[in-house]
Amino acid sequence: MVVIELKVIIFDAGGVVVERAFPAVSAKFKEKYGINPEITYSTLGRHWPLFQLGKILEDEYWMLVAADLNLEPNIAHFKKVIRQVFKVNQEVFGLAEQLAKKHVLVLLTNISREWLQHLRENYPVDQVFHHVVASCDLGIAKPRLNADQNPFEIYLKCLEIVKTTPANCILIDDHEENLVPAKQLGMQTILFKNINQLKTDLSSLLS
Repeated sequence: MVVIELKVIIFDAGGVVVERAFPAVSAKFKEKYGINPEITYSTLGRHWPLFQLGKILEDEYWMLVAADLNLEPNIAHFKKVIRQVFKVNQEVFGLAEQLAKKHVLVLLTNISREWLQHLRENYPVDQVFHHVVASCDLGIAKPRLNADQNPFEIYLKCLEIVKTTPANCILIDDHEENLVPAKQLGMQTILFKNINQLKTDLSSLLS
Protein backbone atom coordinates (compact mmCIF):
# COMPACT_ATOMS: atom_id res chain seq x y z
CA MET A 1 0.00 0.00 0.00
CA VAL A 2 1.29 3.47 -0.92
CA VAL A 3 1.01 6.04 1.88
CA ILE A 4 0.54 9.59 0.61
CA GLU A 5 1.79 12.14 3.12
CA LEU A 6 -0.41 15.22 3.41
CA LYS A 7 1.21 18.48 2.37
CA VAL A 8 2.18 20.67 5.32
CA ILE A 9 1.43 24.37 4.85
CA ILE A 10 3.18 26.61 7.37
CA PHE A 11 1.72 30.09 7.85
CA ASP A 12 3.36 33.07 9.52
CA ALA A 13 1.06 35.02 11.85
CA GLY A 14 1.96 38.74 11.88
CA GLY A 15 1.68 40.20 8.39
CA VAL A 16 0.03 37.07 6.95
CA VAL A 17 -2.67 35.44 9.10
CA VAL A 18 -2.75 38.43 11.47
CA GLU A 19 -2.82 42.06 10.41
CA ARG A 20 0.38 43.95 11.16
CA ALA A 21 -0.19 45.46 14.58
CA PHE A 22 2.78 47.77 15.14
CA PRO A 23 1.90 50.26 12.37
CA ALA A 24 -1.67 50.46 13.69
CA VAL A 25 -0.49 50.97 17.28
CA SER A 26 1.95 53.63 16.09
CA ALA A 27 -0.88 55.48 14.34
CA LYS A 28 -3.05 55.37 17.46
CA PHE A 29 -0.18 56.66 19.61
CA LYS A 30 0.21 59.58 17.21
CA GLU A 31 -3.49 60.42 17.59
CA LYS A 32 -3.42 60.26 21.39
CA TYR A 33 0.11 61.37 22.27
CA GLY A 34 1.37 63.20 19.16
CA ILE A 35 4.39 60.91 18.83
CA ASN A 36 5.98 60.37 15.42
CA PRO A 37 4.78 56.92 14.26
CA GLU A 38 8.29 55.98 13.16
CA ILE A 39 9.58 56.54 16.70
CA THR A 40 6.78 54.46 18.23
CA TYR A 41 7.28 51.69 15.67
CA SER A 42 11.00 51.58 16.37
CA THR A 43 10.41 51.49 20.13
CA LEU A 44 7.86 48.68 19.89
CA GLY A 45 10.37 46.70 17.86
CA ARG A 46 13.30 47.42 20.17
CA HIS A 47 11.75 45.56 23.09
CA TRP A 48 10.03 42.88 21.01
CA PRO A 49 12.88 40.30 20.99
CA LEU A 50 12.65 39.57 24.73
CA PHE A 51 8.84 39.68 24.68
CA GLN A 52 8.50 37.28 21.74
CA LEU A 53 10.76 34.76 23.49
CA GLY A 54 8.69 34.81 26.67
CA LYS A 55 11.51 36.35 28.68
CA ILE A 56 9.43 39.32 29.85
CA LEU A 57 5.71 39.65 30.58
CA GLU A 58 3.40 42.05 28.77
CA ASP A 59 3.33 44.55 31.64
CA GLU A 60 7.14 44.69 31.57
CA TYR A 61 7.11 45.16 27.80
CA TRP A 62 4.78 48.15 27.99
CA MET A 63 6.75 49.64 30.89
CA LEU A 64 9.88 49.60 28.72
CA VAL A 65 8.01 51.09 25.76
CA ALA A 66 6.50 53.84 27.93
CA ALA A 67 9.88 54.73 29.43
CA ASP A 68 11.47 55.07 25.99
CA LEU A 69 8.59 57.22 24.73
CA ASN A 70 8.51 59.35 27.91
CA LEU A 71 4.90 58.36 28.56
CA GLU A 72 3.06 57.63 31.77
CA PRO A 73 2.89 53.81 31.94
CA ASN A 74 -0.86 53.46 31.36
CA ILE A 75 -0.56 49.70 30.92
CA ALA A 76 -4.30 49.05 30.78
CA HIS A 77 -4.71 51.54 27.92
CA PHE A 78 -1.74 50.13 25.99
CA LYS A 79 -3.17 46.62 26.31
CA LYS A 80 -6.53 47.84 25.08
CA VAL A 81 -4.96 49.51 22.05
CA ILE A 82 -3.00 46.43 20.95
CA ARG A 83 -6.03 44.19 21.34
CA GLN A 84 -8.13 46.55 19.23
CA VAL A 85 -5.76 46.15 16.28
CA PHE A 86 -4.45 42.61 16.85
CA LYS A 87 -6.88 40.78 14.60
CA VAL A 88 -6.77 38.22 11.84
CA ASN A 89 -6.74 38.96 8.12
CA GLN A 90 -10.18 37.55 7.38
CA GLU A 91 -9.35 36.60 3.77
CA VAL A 92 -6.21 34.71 4.71
CA PHE A 93 -7.89 33.07 7.70
CA GLY A 94 -10.77 31.99 5.48
CA LEU A 95 -8.33 30.48 3.01
CA ALA A 96 -6.61 28.63 5.85
CA GLU A 97 -9.95 27.19 6.96
CA GLN A 98 -10.47 25.75 3.47
CA LEU A 99 -6.92 24.41 3.19
CA ALA A 100 -7.18 22.70 6.58
CA LYS A 101 -9.73 20.28 5.12
CA LYS A 102 -7.12 18.74 2.82
CA HIS A 103 -3.71 19.61 4.29
CA VAL A 104 -1.85 19.85 7.59
CA LEU A 105 -1.71 23.49 8.66
CA VAL A 106 0.88 24.99 11.00
CA LEU A 107 1.00 28.47 12.50
CA LEU A 108 4.70 29.27 12.96
CA THR A 109 5.00 32.60 14.65
CA ASN A 110 7.16 35.01 16.61
CA ILE A 111 4.62 36.02 19.23
CA SER A 112 4.22 36.69 22.95
CA ARG A 113 2.20 34.40 25.20
CA GLU A 114 -0.33 37.10 25.99
CA TRP A 115 -1.02 38.02 22.39
CA LEU A 116 -1.22 34.38 21.33
CA GLN A 117 -3.77 33.83 24.08
CA HIS A 118 -5.74 36.82 22.76
CA LEU A 119 -5.85 35.21 19.30
CA ARG A 120 -6.97 31.89 20.74
CA GLU A 121 -9.72 33.53 22.77
CA ASN A 122 -11.10 35.49 19.81
CA TYR A 123 -10.55 33.23 16.80
CA PRO A 124 -10.72 29.45 16.23
CA VAL A 125 -6.95 29.22 15.85
CA ASP A 126 -6.62 25.70 17.22
CA GLN A 127 -9.52 24.46 15.12
CA VAL A 128 -7.93 25.70 11.88
CA PHE A 129 -4.25 25.03 12.58
CA HIS A 130 -3.24 21.51 13.49
CA HIS A 131 -0.07 22.82 15.17
CA VAL A 132 0.80 26.21 16.67
CA VAL A 133 4.58 26.62 16.94
CA ALA A 134 5.32 29.84 18.83
CA SER A 135 8.54 31.60 19.77
CA CYS A 136 7.22 32.33 23.26
CA ASP A 137 6.88 28.59 23.95
CA LEU A 138 10.17 27.51 22.40
CA GLY A 139 12.44 30.37 23.47
CA ILE A 140 13.66 30.64 19.87
CA ALA A 141 12.44 32.77 16.98
CA LYS A 142 12.50 33.13 13.23
CA PRO A 143 15.77 34.71 12.05
CA ARG A 144 14.62 38.20 10.99
CA LEU A 145 14.22 39.28 14.61
CA ASN A 146 16.74 36.95 16.20
CA ALA A 147 19.98 37.44 14.30
CA ASP A 148 22.22 35.93 17.00
CA GLN A 149 20.50 32.57 16.79
CA ASN A 150 21.01 29.61 14.45
CA PRO A 151 18.69 30.58 11.54
CA PHE A 152 17.63 26.96 10.99
CA GLU A 153 16.77 26.15 14.60
CA ILE A 154 13.10 27.11 14.71
CA TYR A 155 12.40 25.41 11.36
CA LEU A 156 14.06 22.20 12.50
CA LYS A 157 12.04 22.31 15.71
CA CYS A 158 8.87 22.86 13.70
CA LEU A 159 9.65 19.83 11.52
CA GLU A 160 10.26 17.78 14.66
CA ILE A 161 6.93 18.81 16.19
CA VAL A 162 4.95 18.18 13.01
CA LYS A 163 6.89 14.99 12.25
CA THR A 164 7.50 15.78 8.60
CA THR A 165 10.31 16.57 6.15
CA PRO A 166 11.32 19.90 4.57
CA ALA A 167 10.40 18.63 1.09
CA ASN A 168 6.81 18.15 2.22
CA CYS A 169 6.42 21.74 3.48
CA ILE A 170 5.34 25.06 2.04
CA LEU A 171 6.32 28.06 4.19
CA ILE A 172 4.40 31.34 3.81
CA ASP A 173 5.96 34.47 5.32
CA ASP A 174 5.93 38.19 4.54
CA HIS A 175 9.68 38.60 5.12
CA GLU A 176 12.25 37.21 2.70
CA GLU A 177 14.79 36.88 5.52
CA ASN A 178 12.62 34.23 7.12
CA LEU A 179 12.25 32.29 3.88
CA VAL A 180 15.95 31.95 3.04
CA PRO A 181 16.91 29.34 5.69
CA ALA A 182 13.70 27.41 5.01
CA LYS A 183 14.61 27.23 1.32
CA GLN A 184 18.09 26.05 2.23
CA LEU A 185 16.56 23.23 4.27
CA GLY A 186 14.50 22.17 1.27
CA MET A 187 11.11 23.74 1.91
CA GLN A 188 9.06 25.40 -0.81
CA THR A 189 8.36 29.01 0.10
CA ILE A 190 5.97 31.83 -0.72
CA LEU A 191 6.67 35.50 0.00
CA PHE A 192 3.24 36.79 0.99
CA LYS A 193 2.09 40.04 -0.63
CA ASN A 194 -1.69 39.78 -0.86
CA ILE A 195 -4.47 37.22 -0.84
CA ASN A 196 -4.77 36.88 -4.62
CA GLN A 197 -1.03 36.34 -5.07
CA LEU A 198 -1.08 33.79 -2.24
CA LYS A 199 -3.91 31.82 -3.83
CA THR A 200 -2.12 31.80 -7.18
CA ASP A 201 1.21 30.71 -5.73
CA LEU A 202 -0.37 28.03 -3.56
CA SER A 203 -2.37 26.68 -6.48
CA SER A 204 0.83 26.35 -8.48
CA LEU A 205 2.70 24.52 -5.71
CA LEU A 206 -0.19 22.23 -4.81
CA SER A 207 -1.14 21.23 -8.34
